[in-house]
Amino acid sequence: MTEKTSCQALLQDLLEERETPWQIQQRLFSRKEFLETVLYQAPDAIVTLDTTYRVVDWNAAAERIFGYSREEACGHELDSLITSAETASEAKCLSRQLLDQQPVVTTETVRFTKSGTPVQVRVSGAPIVTDGTLHGIVAVYTDISERIATEDALREQKRAAEQAHGQWQRTFDAVPDLIALIDTDHRIIRTNRAMAERLGRPAAELTGCACHTVVHNRETPPAFCPHSQLLDEGDSSPVEITEDNLGGDFLITVTPLHDAEGRLLGSVHIARDITKRKRDEKRLAKMSKEFEQVFHGTQDAMFLIAVEEEGGFRFIRTNKAHQRATGLELKTVRGKTPLELLGEEAGAQVSANYQRCVDAGAPLSYEEELVLPGGTRVWHTTLTPVYEEERITSIVGSAQDITERKRAEEHLRYLATTDELTGLYNRRHFMEILDTEIERAKRYEQSLALISLDIDHFKTINDTHGHAVGDAALEHLAAQLLACKRQPDSLGRLGGEEFALIAPHTDRAGATELAERIRSELERTPIELESTSLHPTISLGVTALNIQDNDTIDALLKRADDALYEAKRTGRNRTVTS
Repeated sequence: MTEKTSCQALLQDLLEERETPWQIQQRLFSRKEFLETVLYQAPDAIVTLDTTYRVVDWNAAAERIFGYSREEACGHELDSLITSAETASEAKCLSRQLLDQQPVVTTETVRFTKSGTPVQVRVSGAPIVTDGTLHGIVAVYTDISERIATEDALREQKRAAEQAHGQWQRTFDAVPDLIALIDTDHRIIRTNRAMAERLGRPAAELTGCACHTVVHNRETPPAFCPHSQLLDEGDSSPVEITEDNLGGDFLITVTPLHDAEGRLLGSVHIARDITKRKRDEKRLAKMSKEFEQVFHGTQDAMFLIAVEEEGGFRFIRTNKAHQRATGLELKTVRGKTPLELLGEEAGAQVSANYQRCVDAGAPLSYEEELVLPGGTRVWHTTLTPVYEEERITSIVGSAQDITERKRAEEHLRYLATTDELTGLYNRRHFMEILDTEIERAKRYEQSLALISLDIDHFKTINDTHGHAVGDAALEHLAAQLLACKRQPDSLGRLGGEEFALIAPHTDRAGATELAERIRSELERTPIELESTSLHPTISLGVTALNIQDNDTIDALLKRADDALYEAKRTGRNRTVTS
């Protein structure tokens, strides 16, 4: 029997015996040593009060629990020692119940130490009565602070565990992937919300069901089962599956599930829906195939350029048309910079165009002439920048070989502006130049002269020697004119044997001097034929632009023609200035 039990039994015996006060006192004295042992060594605080609530006795446990010595406590009202304003009413009520000799009361409450520290205690007590006379109260205080702290800690642990479990469950259910915990018998331990919703059944209903039954609609696991592989081999590789029951394509990852001792409980299945990814991959593969067909099927020269972060450019690939047109095989091109592939001059030209595209950040079109193994060609090139995360990482180029077109255009321009026989400007283009030179001379107040000329007796040459000799005479005159003209001068054949020369920055005197030089050079240079030599002469009319008189092209031409006719009228082979 514990000291606490012995003490309670003794008190009960004393209270239940019906002896006189003197007899009780004698018995107490005779058992004083025993009482001191029991009361003062008991683990609980035992306090005896008189009917005025004053302390009569105070054991060692009371001293330890409340901090008051026996001498400090005895004679004082108990509530003034160990209660506060907040607990005084509750303590008085408890004492009053005992004094009213109501049944023994046990309650848990708070009392305070000498230093004011609260102590969690369980209070039990009983009235002390002999022969119907109330002598006081005996109260027992058990310190339950440690138990309360333990209970609080357990409650906090439970709350934290419940909170953690709730958080885990919310996280588990928030994962969009389909998750299932499977035991070693292929039965479902738990599923998250995504898996349950995909299967169309509550998660609780799935627990205990065979995975292959609810997921695959099979009586046995499929031939290749990552869970079976894990159970057999201790590991499993990710696998892609198509499962109609789940409605799509999935990437399955299986990891082992162990208990605290490391025993294998089963596995964690994670099924990631890759239906959209697979669909995108198929679409991308189709687009890639179509791109390759277009890339290699087009007649344009296609090429792909990598834009390096440090600013350089490298060829990635070219199509067959590019390889045919340039004479450069793909293995020769791939990985090379423009300078490495084309040399310093052409490489710098190409790199500059690529840089223009990068700087513009938009498609760029231009024409360029390049000397390549396939020959010198003219290209119409379009560059399109390709962005990745707001940075241009590559350039797609498309180039059309326009060499023949440019030649045709050049020939058309030649035909449109040039006299076919002499190679000089034709009348239409000459007039355009003359009009432009007149406007320039007027704008800048510069001198401008016009020389009109033709071959003397040209009809006689034609009639006598034939048109072939006549054409030779015209070609001879054109050659002499080209030899005598200055760099800014413009020559044209206006029709038949009539020619004209525009002399910018030249006044009448200068133009007259130039005309005379042309005339004398032609006079000294015969036309050598197979059977004879011809010495044709020319007549020339010279005039100059009158800026102050607001001169016109028609007036200028008329003055030059009038001067030419005057030269012919007065004897030919001469120059007349108007």
